[in-house]
Amino acid sequence: MLTKKSESGIMNIYCPLVIIDYEREHKLEGPSERAKQRNKNRMGKAEERTKLRSVKNYLEKRGKTASTLDALPPKFLEHLICHGLRLDLLQPGCIVFSMKIPPRLLNSGKYLQGGVIASLVDMVGGVAIPTGGVSVEINVSCLDAAYVHEEIEIEARVLRVGKVIAVVSMEFRKKKTGQVFAHGRHTTYLSITSKM
Repeated sequence: MLTKKSESGIMNIYCPLVIIDYEREHKLEGPSERAKQRNKNRMGKAEERTKLRSVKNYLEKRGKTASTLDALPPKFLEHLICHGLRLDLLQPGCIVFSMKIPPRLLNSGKYLQGGVIASLVDMVGGVAIPTGGVSVEINVSCLDAAYVHEEIEIEARVLRVGKVIAVVSMEFRKKKTGQVFAHGRHTTYLSITSKM
């Protein structure tokens, strides 16, 4: 940073990127543009801090209600999502369910929530592999939307059952048109059975 006195005796500060000229600042009546910008920045930062505080308070309150979620009965989520799910077909390596989409499973866009599709992939995939196990991977691709009261069909096909891993592929279709609106894949680590 370099300082230099001008001919009028006013000091100018020269920075590599910014030149501050006090002479201009002192000739203006009222606050300078720079001062106005500083005040605007301070007000913007104050508003930002207020918003951050309100978000923090909201999240802290939600943390207090999390204990009520723990008090819900076991398997609450399965009942919430699977209520109304009907078994249409059960064959070795293939299982088909259908359901009418209830309003409780919609997102803010008024179509079937992606998390519900993922939960159905997990649950239906678990039913398709009756030996049980632990989910290793769940993959969902949403291709279209499904809306309230639309009848859907969920077809699960077992792709492979190995010694320790089983893979199930699923298609979510609109029953009326047959259009696929989501694909899912569920990989399960199978429980190792004792040979005793």
